[in-house]
Amino acid sequence: MKKLLAMLLSAAMMLSFAACGDKAKEEEKTTDNSSAEESVIADNSGTASTTPDTDSEYIVMPDVMNMTPEEAEQALKDAGFTVKVREKNVDDVPAGKIAEVDLTVGESYKRGTKCFVIVSSGPTAGAQALIYKQSALVESRTELAQGENSAYQPINYEYMKAVWLSQYDMDSVYKNGTTQRTEKEFTERVKTLFGGLKALGFNTLFVQLRPNGDSFYPSAYYCPSKYVVGMYGADFTYDPLEIMVEEAHTLELSIHGWINPLRCMDPTSVELVNISYGLRKFVEEHMDDYVIKCDNLLYLNPGYEEVRQLIIDGAAEIVRYYDIDGIHMDDYFYPNNMGFEYDRAAFQAQTEYSDQAYFRRHSVNLLVSGLYSAVKAENPNVMFGISPAGSLSYTRSLFADVDTWLAGEGYVDYIMPQLYQGMDYGNSSFDKRYAQWHALIKNDKIRLIPGMDLSPAAEGSTSEWRNNKDVLKTCIDFAIGYGHCSGFSLFSSANILSAVNGDRVPSTKEEIDNLMSFVAEYADTKLN
Repeated sequence: MKKLLAMLLSAAMMLSFAACGDKAKEEEKTTDNSSAEESVIADNSGTASTTPDTDSEYIVMPDVMNMTPEEAEQALKDAGFTVKVREKNVDDVPAGKIAEVDLTVGESYKRGTKCFVIVSSGPTAGAQALIYKQSALVESRTELAQGENSAYQPINYEYMKAVWLSQYDMDSVYKNGTTQRTEKEFTERVKTLFGGLKALGFNTLFVQLRPNGDSFYPSAYYCPSKYVVGMYGADFTYDPLEIMVEEAHTLELSIHGWINPLRCMDPTSVELVNISYGLRKFVEEHMDDYVIKCDNLLYLNPGYEEVRQLIIDGAAEIVRYYDIDGIHMDDYFYPNNMGFEYDRAAFQAQTEYSDQAYFRRHSVNLLVSGLYSAVKAENPNVMFGISPAGSLSYTRSLFADVDTWLAGEGYVDYIMPQLYQGMDYGNSSFDKRYAQWHALIKNDKIRLIPGMDLSPAAEGSTSEWRNNKDVLKTCIDFAIGYGHCSGFSLFSSANILSAVNGDRVPSTKEEIDNLMSFVAEYADTKLN
């Protein structure tokens, strides 16, 4: 009997253990399903889950705008982002609140993508309140698509009689001390300056619009320039380029936008620039790659497609929003003292070129052809040209491949070498260098327009300029006789007349009068 009871008790215990085992397995299965559900990266609201899938290549941007900065930073890190939190003066956001996040909520990004969280440190006063705000004139303008201004018929001349107007020439026109002049004052001074140049016989103006990675007009890509608004971080009170274009065309003057593509401002100044502008964003995210510091100035690195596109977009913007007659590029390419170590990362990131010098020339060629194509896509009749240094060996040392530009198509409409010496300067004389540039042009459609400097005449720097008052005339007479000369440009307006009252500069008056009398026979016949 005892043996039978023991057997029954043993069987009951085995059934109990089996039931417990089935229950445990069911609980384990439920737990596995719950874990699988928690591995989803984000729910429909875009909020990161508690257990991200760390094996996924792409992650979703959560909405953190209403979080505290600390909560936002943690949520972004949990989602898989690399986070940078910065404090900035933001005029309309209370201190300690998130003012801006640079990624889009709900969008997918690669794991590890940098996300910038801007936290307001409170408003400031006066012009400083405008720091970290995009230009109000850009925000209010009507957006145009590529080519919407193609109906404009540019004013350009068969024989160009041009003058450069640099930021220094125009300083007292744009500004009153450290602030932008009133619109009325600016317009009056532009009328005086442009009218004076027209009266002397000039028909074309090259107006500086981008000397240091900034802008002389309201731009979506480049910040307002200190040379116009008085300081980086301030905004335009009106659009000076719109006024200059109108006044130039009233006088039948051709007006070209002059840009320096690579040279930018100093590292201290860029800290005042809105992070939404390309240069500042490159500094924050790609310093020493997209942006290189050399001799305490920043330079854009054309070895990267994103950098070239910023420069191209800025030029296209000018043609799209203004009735501009040309885009003019200066001689600032790679700085002559920028060693190969500065951009070795860009060189090593590509496989097409095994020689870094070839890679640099290729990068500049891509930039030049990109600018040409962008200008023509906006308006095929707008001109694009470049003014390199007059010395071919020096220009080539900056990785400016002028040989390619002047032999084919799709690079420039004209070349304007800076032939800044007279006829009595040895191997650097005007006649010798003009002949060298003339020999490079294999495409007859490309115009050759020498650029000349008035400083030696103003200063009497050599005996040739001191003893003669027709050096410019003699140079142009030679160029016309040698052939293919489509005009000239003089540097710069400050050596011709006052931007304030239009008075002539006495030391250059006779030299200019002799030149302009000589070229008066070349009527202002328009192209196109």
